[in-house]
Amino acid sequence: THVSDVAAHKIERKQLIAKLTGQAEQRAALVAALPKASLDQYQAIRAKKSNAVAVVLVQNGICGGCGESVSSNAAQQAHTGSAVAFCSNCGRILHAA
Repeated sequence: THVSDVAAHKIERKQLIAKLTGQAEQRAALVAALPKASLDQYQAIRAKKSNAVAVVLVQNGICGGCGESVSSNAAQQAHTGSAVAFCSNCGRILHAA
């Protein structure tokens, strides 16, 4: 019925708000732990991109942001986390799963 649908939606809404609040708190804690230079660099990349995506997945040597091949060195850095890796074409930060 309509009343039970409304009640179910209210419950779902409260659950989603709680989840978003928790994620926002988690993000704030992670951001606080980052070095300022790294955060500034991330925010600068986000500001330059039309879709505001600064970090992309690199798979099979391909940047998930622009679709171009990345250097083997950048791909290795993304996979190992030994250094922050950037796409030489679009400038996004590369991440490997």
